[in-house]
Amino acid sequence: MSVDTFVKRGLLVFPVALTFLAMGAIGCSSDKSTNPPVELTVNDDVAQSIASDMGADDGGAMDQIGDMVQIAGPVGPSGVQSLTDVVVPPVTATYNDTTGVWTIQISRIRGSETGSYYADVERTYHFKYLDKNAQPQKFWVVGSDTAYTATLDIVSGSGRHHTPTLSQELTGLAGSWTATGVNTDTLTVNGTYSRSARDTIRTLLAVRTLDHTLQMNFINVKGPRGSRLNLDQKVSGTITGTYSADITFQSGTAYSERHVDRSFTITLHNGTATIIISGQSYAGNVRTGVLGG
Repeated sequence: MSVDTFVKRGLLVFPVALTFLAMGAIGCSSDKSTNPPVELTVNDDVAQSIASDMGADDGGAMDQIGDMVQIAGPVGPSGVQSLTDVVVPPVTATYNDTTGVWTIQISRIRGSETGSYYADVERTYHFKYLDKNAQPQKFWVVGSDTAYTATLDIVSGSGRHHTPTLSQELTGLAGSWTATGVNTDTLTVNGTYSRSARDTIRTLLAVRTLDHTLQMNFINVKGPRGSRLNLDQKVSGTITGTYSADITFQSGTAYSERHVDRSFTITLHNGTATIIISGQSYAGNVRTGVLGG
């Protein structure tokens, strides 16, 4: 092939190639316009905050449920911990013979402060075993009979935790639960739980803090009596509640709201907390307290 022929063919091919490149560029532009980047909404942050307040490993409500199912069994008030706990100092439990109430104090650490997951948890509980006549008894088994009901009141709580995207400083904690079926293998828990905290959420779009208050109603939440092993996979039931927060952006921006009030419903099943907010559904991990994993 002569040089002239090669050049002529090259000149013919080059415009055709440019045409295909231009078509490809138009196609890419069209794809972007029809599939815009997903935008963050205030409900997304609310769901992430609620999931964190629920998490078992990060000291959320499921951690306290884990304490209740343990205490309401053979291990009793002094044996409250999970396999991942570093308990310092040991759990302290004192009994009041007059009131029939155990006062239980717990201090635990999970994970590494420099790692992706970490929790520093301190809790004080009042716990009571009740017999079949609703009278206090000191232990789960007294004589030849077990307790039938148990109550747990969260007297106080403090601590902090972080996950890969969220860090929390707990500012207030209270709760009052009643468990029935203490004489069986399955507890049924009903009652109320409230929590206030400051969550700082860091994502590519922005860094923001949600100074929030959470109120929860536990409705027939069931779990195995005596053991918290794989509790996240075994607990079931419904939680309704309200969430209120003041929001401050430290960098970036994602939405216009600076105060939010939401009602929500949570369904617990197979390790997932399905959180419904304003008709939107989010999947929270009951164990880790994060969304979607």
